[in-house]
Amino acid sequence: MVAALLMTGCAKKDSGCASPATQASLSAFVDSYVHERLRPSGYDPVDSGLLKISRFEAFEAIRQDEEHERRTCRAIVQFDVEGMAMPTPIEYDLLPSGGVESDGAYDTVVRIDLPLGAIGSRLKNGILGELKEKENAISMLEDLEGRIEKVVAANASGAWAPSPFAEQSKADLAANQVELEQAKKDVARMIESLRAGRGGR
Repeated sequence: MVAALLMTGCAKKDSGCASPATQASLSAFVDSYVHERLRPSGYDPVDSGLLKISRFEAFEAIRQDEEHERRTCRAIVQFDVEGMAMPTPIEYDLLPSGGVESDGAYDTVVRIDLPLGAIGSRLKNGILGELKEKENAISMLEDLEGRIEKVVAANASGAWAPSPFAEQSKADLAANQVELEQAKKDVARMIESLRAGRGGR
């Protein structure tokens, strides 16, 4: 579970919005929510090291639902997405830890509203976007290699009339093979880094 840093002070402590117990519940809820909702390119952004939940701040109680015994709060989640701070508003409902019939403190999060669109876009256009570009480049280089190999083989067999471009075709093939090998190494390194939780770098 991602451990969010707890605020040490808040003007609305009596609302329960920022108590240590509430923040622990909120951290767990947000962590689970992010794992479920964000999985660009098949990678979990938290486990792969692309995203961190840094802290919660700016807590505020906004309404009390007397009928359902719920209290609604809002705050800011400070996300770190590949080293870039992305503050995101969150709204969440609280119930007493002992249930609606108890006199316990409101400190159990039961619902959140957390927009993740901007974070998802940032993830897709960051290291995962670079990885996708390299994977596409490998496909194109492999296709190009196959076509150049056919030209080189035809020139060598004499099936075609002697071509002034025969030697250039060999040079092109060698250069393409070097580029392809490097691209494969880059992709393998990035994937290994993501799987190890190091953010793909």
